[in-house]
Amino acid sequence: DKKSKRVAFIVNHHGPLPVDSGGVGGGDATAYNLLRIFGQHAQAGDALVLVGDLNAGAGSRTQRALGERMHRVNSNWVDAIYSSCAGAAVKEEAVLANGGSDHNALFATLEF
Repeated sequence: DKKSKRVAFIVNHHGPLPVDSGGVGGGDATAYNLLRIFGQHAQAGDALVLVGDLNAGAGSRTQRALGERMHRVNSNWVDAIYSSCAGAAVKEEAVLANGGSDHNALFATLEF
């Protein structure tokens, strides 16, 4: 936002297969690596947003570990949007129809 100089630091992730495995290091390692990216590159006060096909369901270790540090704003199947902001910051969210993919599109409006 140019007026407030607030930054939204957004990371897009496509998770490892097979679904819910977390890849070679497992779900905790995948979540840790994503959170490490925020820690290494975001600045204090940045609004953090993670989006993507995590290849991990809502009950997976990857999503549970992410949920310990971030707020799940929206999710459907293995796709999710997480943010450092929650509650009143989430103005709207929806699962939209797919656009020719085997995944539905996720939508969220966040106010920082």
